Amino acid sequence: MNTPIIDKVVEQLKDLPQELQWRVLEFTRTLAIPTPKGVPGQQLLRFSGIISPDDAQSMLPSTMFLALTAEGPYKEPQAQGE
Repeated sequence: MNTPIIDKVVEQLKDLPQELQWRVLEFTRTLAIPTPKGVPGQQLLRFSGIISPDDAQSMLPSTMFLALTAEGPYKEPQAQGE
């Protein structure tokens, strides 16, 4: 592991407000998630035209959100009893 890079990141984090620090933590966790392998397009041709363009357009925001939050949003651990 390249310690100088980690040190630089830590220095930058120290200057950020806590909310942005949490966002950086969430981002680093998403980088660590392995990218799933896709299916070759040739295998998907049989599904062509099944979903209307309007339906596909309406699903786009949801699928983008799910892709960005594959593990769900990170929540700060709370003390026991809260």
